[in-house]
Amino acid sequence: KNIASEWRWHDGDNGERMHITSDGRLLVGGSTSARSNFFNGSSWIPQVQIENTSDQKSSLSLVCSHATNNQAGLLALGATKSSSLGGNGLTGSSQGLGIITFQGNDGSQMVEAARIACVAAGAPSADNMPGDLRFSVNSGSSGATERLRITSAGNVSIQNASTATSGKFT
Repeated sequence: KNIASEWRWHDGDNGERMHITSDGRLLVGGSTSARSNFFNGSSWIPQVQIENTSDQKSSLSLVCSHATNNQAGLLALGATKSSSLGGNGLTGSSQGLGIITFQGNDGSQMVEAARIACVAAGAPSADNMPGDLRFSVNSGSSGATERLRITSAGNVSIQNASTATSGKFT
């Protein structure tokens, strides 16, 4: 059903199943992009949103059914310094490559409780993309703080309010 440059898919009497907004966002399980309040009310708005009142209907599954052992479902997060879609631009050191964020609602907005981020490290170049993994948690404030880092060199840094420990663990 096309309504003023928006597409909506319905399933008989069960209501709307999927909605593509006029600005190109895909909403599954709802007709409004209610989740424009991630990251403590920032302007970050998801382009794909799956929302429902049960966990079975608010999930995403990536499964690879293949006969060999070296195949698996894949979720790819990435970044480029190109300003055009499909373009290639060398990713710089310290540029974010991907984030997985865990958020809960505080009664008025979604607030980040924890985050796993990958950041480019060192000097990225052709076929070479060193990266650090950073793990952050919220200790009771408005945002998450980095507490553990695995560097591209294999070093592990663990931090808390009173101590910082880093090095190689064997």
